[in-house]
Amino acid sequence: MRRREFIAGLGGAVTWPVVARGQQHQDAPLIGFLSSRSADEKTVTAFLQSLKETGYVAGQNVTIEYRYAENQLDRLPALAADLVRRRVAVIVAAGTAEALAAKAATTIIPVVFRAAEAGEAFFVAEEGGAVVGYASWQEDELLSLFVHPDFQGRGIGSALMSACFDDAERRNATISIVKSVLGAEEFYGRHGFLIVGPLHHQTRCDHS
Repeated sequence: MRRREFIAGLGGAVTWPVVARGQQHQDAPLIGFLSSRSADEKTVTAFLQSLKETGYVAGQNVTIEYRYAENQLDRLPALAADLVRRRVAVIVAAGTAEALAAKAATTIIPVVFRAAEAGEAFFVAEEGGAVVGYASWQEDELLSLFVHPDFQGRGIGSALMSACFDDAERRNATISIVKSVLGAEEFYGRHGFLIVGPLHHQTRCDHS
């Protein structure tokens, strides 16, 4: 597992308009916008303005498909896969977790994104140069953990979680919270987590 504060290999600081311009279709290019949060007028306005400055206007010579995970990171893989099925020319990711989900969904469509927030650590599992899983943590919370369905059952999820725990220990921190999803309780239970509240919030009871 490789720890990456900034996933340069996914596109780094490439600006959205440049990639969009380079991927024009015969008609208006279709751009996918992927965010782990809810619709944010400020973020969308800034994105649309950056496109407009290079001659692209939504609804005129470019079409945009928005996908929001509504603060549920486990929804990102499905939303990214949906954009791939829509055959977008490029996927604009609002953050690193979104970029990793998009990169796991396609090896063909360009993915561009902004760098991770300060203090957010990411680990990536790769096979044959392709991203097959990822995990991230910040402060005391496991923010995301995903393994591509084709690679599940091989211990990749456990390895990613262990990498996060080891990294936290080196930083004198403890990961004790995870927002689980239906069907994943058994997996987290094997790693010492218990359900303690609504929305499947779990806490780790065994830090050894």
